[in-house]
Amino acid sequence: MVNVIDGSTTIFAAIYFRLISKNLVWWEVFGFSLTLITAICLFLIPESPKYLWSAKKYKEARESLAYIARINKKHSYTKKFKFETEVQEE
Repeated sequence: MVNVIDGSTTIFAAIYFRLISKNLVWWEVFGFSLTLITAICLFLIPESPKYLWSAKKYKEARESLAYIARINKKHSYTKKFKFETEVQEE
């Protein structure tokens, strides 16, 4: 279903810019601005705690969980714990 919608959007855009409007610049500016906003937001998203845990970066995983807890306004979160695999490795 998504492919049908995506394809129909492409066909609509092709017909519109071929027959109705010759001004493609604003469409390109809109697409570029969305791409730029997405690229900037990628740097603001914290690394996944699950990835950090699997890479055995336990300290960074706890910091990432603390950051997420702060955003979710969970004040009862504490960084003073150890992951189960971290304890088993000791």
